[in-house]
Amino acid sequence: MRGIDAVVEKRAVIRGHAVDERPDEILRTFPVVFARWDGSRWVEVKRVWTARHAYDGEYAVGGLEPGCYAVVFHPRAPLLPAVRLLDVRRGVEYRGVDVVLRLPPRATPVRPVVTGNPRVGRRLSVTSGRWEPAVARMSYQWYADGRPIRGAVRQSYHPGRLRVGQRLSVLVSAPGVTDAYRPTSVMTAPTVRIRSRHRR
Repeated sequence: MRGIDAVVEKRAVIRGHAVDERPDEILRTFPVVFARWDGSRWVEVKRVWTARHAYDGEYAVGGLEPGCYAVVFHPRAPLLPAVRLLDVRRGVEYRGVDVVLRLPPRATPVRPVVTGNPRVGRRLSVTSGRWEPAVARMSYQWYADGRPIRGAVRQSYHPGRLRVGQRLSVLVSAPGVTDAYRPTSVMTAPTVRIRSRHRR
């Protein structure tokens, strides 16, 4: 009786960690989907869950055929889904396919704008705009020709003689993390050039 030769084909393995951008939060278990590009569309081939015992976002999957894969992370709200693309080769183990899971930014359907007379000594103010969800407290930083003005961190600003000829703008920022939204900042459009106190 002749021997039977068998070839065991080693398939690829992908493993890594998902990390919450909030360092003190426990990352609850969630699904990680592996989709392979078949030339015309993405086809789901594997689905695993991150570690249930340690809540450290660890995951691993094996038995993958060669190809282009999308590793899709589906964390629990309020964290946003994330995707990693990977070109998988036969029999290779891929370690460190990690991702940082982010909070959603706030939407700004009405952007902040600078109002007032752009002249030395006159008061300029910036509106807060409209944010979704609403924000109780904002922070401000005034800029002159793209450079931050030291100490100009209030909602209003009185330009001095040094600002003549410069365009002013304001970076308006909303807090985040504590209320499940990413800190979000919006820069206003620049003003016309600041004019001197007296008309010319």
